[in-house]
Amino acid sequence: MKHLFLLIWLLFLTACAGTHTPIKHRTHVTLPVSHGYDAYHLVKTVKIPGTYYFTPVALTRRFAAFGYVSKIKPTPQEVAQEKARIRRIIEGSIKREYGSMEGWEKENEKVAREAAGAMKKETPAWVQSILPPSLVQEAMPLLLKGALLYAMHSGEPTEPYGNLGETGIVLVGSDGDVHKIKLGLDEEVVSLEFSPDGSRLAAMTDLSYEDKAGRYHAVARITLVDTGTYRVKRQWIFANAVDEVKFTPDGKVLTFLMHNPKEWSEKAIRFIDLGSGRVMKKSLLFHCGDSTGDYYGMKRRAPCYVFAPNFNTLITREGGKLGFYDVRTLRRRFVTKGVGTFIAFAHHSPYLFELGGRNGRLIDYAKGAVLRKFEDPIRFGFVSAAFTPDDRKLVVSDHVRKIFIFDAESGRKMAETRFPARDGAALFDLSDDGRWIVAPHPVSNRFARYEGAIKREKCDLKIIDARFLKTVQYIPLPVNQTVVAFGTMGENLFFSDFDTIYLYKEGERR
Repeated sequence: MKHLFLLIWLLFLTACAGTHTPIKHRTHVTLPVSHGYDAYHLVKTVKIPGTYYFTPVALTRRFAAFGYVSKIKPTPQEVAQEKARIRRIIEGSIKREYGSMEGWEKENEKVAREAAGAMKKETPAWVQSILPPSLVQEAMPLLLKGALLYAMHSGEPTEPYGNLGETGIVLVGSDGDVHKIKLGLDEEVVSLEFSPDGSRLAAMTDLSYEDKAGRYHAVARITLVDTGTYRVKRQWIFANAVDEVKFTPDGKVLTFLMHNPKEWSEKAIRFIDLGSGRVMKKSLLFHCGDSTGDYYGMKRRAPCYVFAPNFNTLITREGGKLGFYDVRTLRRRFVTKGVGTFIAFAHHSPYLFELGGRNGRLIDYAKGAVLRKFEDPIRFGFVSAAFTPDDRKLVVSDHVRKIFIFDAESGRKMAETRFPARDGAALFDLSDDGRWIVAPHPVSNRFARYEGAIKREKCDLKIIDARFLKTVQYIPLPVNQTVVAFGTMGENLFFSDFDTIYLYKEGERR
């Protein structure tokens, strides 16, 4: 019976997708807006020769930051320069942490002696050994990662692969100003975050590689950028670092995620004092499995940890539960059971909405109390959520692109989309003023192919009125392009396709 219901629902979605007018790929198609507002208008497009696939994205009031890669093959001279630069970064890190190379070697000898008793120690050896001696010896194999990925790849890729060439960040200002910052070669950007005041940007790039025996070694470079001068302030390279870099809410400490090379789900959060640039002794250990989803051509990875914006709380995703910790002491305050895949924070209160499986839960993370549970009325499971600016309502989407509006206090359903294929979304972003739901719009039976190397399900962008849950604007992309990353901040809407970054702004009252 369940499968029959699913089949009927999918046929219904297909029918809805065929009833609305096809989108032309030349001009913006704006539907009538009954309440006297435009949605968004184009301000600037950014194309930079030799750069493409702009993801991930991070936003602040002044900027959007996008990672980029390039298909330019590095010359032998560039490889030699990059090898020398990596060695300088490593040696600088070692000098800051241990005083000298001799001090580093002595510390590693000590760690080796203690490895046998690691299980009895509060901090295991794998957490301590963030700068192993093999990293300097194997600097050259770091540059072979692209070729290894290419050799292992099969079928039609949905991500860039092979020799990625130059990699780095593009900063696009809300005024349209553009700055390109090179970070390395063949090391894609995997995590970006602005400091709370927007004055600094942290980027993690992936230097992981396989050795001659086929063993995988996770290595990451963390770069700190001054957004006032557009200069790199400091860099670190760490073994076993993966996927995530974040600032603490006060902006004084930079954190990053590590994994145990012998047990991938065992994670640790490490802390860097930005005043001294030194790695702090404290760490937080927990278990977190990787979770990545593909939602109608858009990809999203569930973070293993997040910081609550204003309430001194660190939250970890720990395989079926959420752990809540004091940011300063790392003392666990409490734990709640649940899937805990994604989290949306309230703006004014210590509340969060947890999405996982078929249900969602409203949690007071100051008191450690689950206030109420929410169920997807059609039982397909929630995907995204956002609080309205006054925190009174929750905007929630599910796996079949239904959008629901719930009263946050009572849990009562207030509205839902009537035609998901036209007016719905799985992944979305709610504008800061709560007026617009910005979401990818899958184009039925269409794929975007970029230079014959990447094939992804085609998504344009659409703007949905958050009060009436009706689409008011389509933003179509060229035939062989698709939305890769997007986000809103203030009056700005930024998004990217394979080779272009777009800046839109909210319209004025007519």
